[in-house]
Amino acid sequence: MNRIKLGLAALVLAMAGPDSGLAELRSERFEIPVPTPNVRKQLNEPSSRQDNTAGRLGRQNNEEAEAPAEPARVYQSACPALLDELVEAEIMPPVKSGQCGERSPLEVTAAGNVRFSSSATLNCRMAGTVANWLEKTRNLAKSILGRELDALVVSTSYQCRRRNNAPTGKISEHGFANALDITGFRFSDSGMITVEQHWQHLPGDGDSENQPPDNDKKTSGAEGRFLKAVRDVACQHFTTVLGPEANAAHADHFHFDLGCHGKTCRYKICE
Repeated sequence: MNRIKLGLAALVLAMAGPDSGLAELRSERFEIPVPTPNVRKQLNEPSSRQDNTAGRLGRQNNEEAEAPAEPARVYQSACPALLDELVEAEIMPPVKSGQCGERSPLEVTAAGNVRFSSSATLNCRMAGTVANWLEKTRNLAKSILGRELDALVVSTSYQCRRRNNAPTGKISEHGFANALDITGFRFSDSGMITVEQHWQHLPGDGDSENQPPDNDKKTSGAEGRFLKAVRDVACQHFTTVLGPEANAAHADHFHFDLGCHGKTCRYKICE
């Protein structure tokens, strides 16, 4: 078969003659040009795909480095104070304001079978502690005053500010829904006892800056004894208790919170 093909080719060439263009085509070499890659450009200029990938990874790493880790949110319905029905409260969405906030707040309207004059925004632990304190406070009202405690007069709960409303310093525990201020107590007979009116100071107490007054002599009358007993019981439950004996900023109310004091958070402030 190959011999037949070669014979036919020779016949065609012979018939064409020496001047035919076929002879030139036969002897001419054709080379297909192959594009030469621009090695310098590849080395010095990364492709747009590489740029996009690197940029995306860089932005992702920066975002991960800048985004602070948020504490896990507690599912409020699992709060022991709610499960044990120590408080009446509504589950709230997370609250956030600057450096302040609480991811699992409760809007408490009553605790320890004592209603609040206005709702208080508290975290779970604070709500339960207030309820336990109020249970004992109800007993004090009966034993000292012979009266039934009906309501707690609430002043401040969650509020984003610094301690004592100072322009500088640490954030108050109020900023973490971890504190409660109260100004007084209402009773079932419509009577009321307030810190400002009934925490009575006896003349001559505390005249010397280096000699603090005897707290046992700071109050007078049944109302005064009740307030002092309430303060003392609070010191058993909260890590911070401030009242008229602390400073002028607390002359008209009690401040309770569960802030951390000391390296082990076991130190308490009771004033």
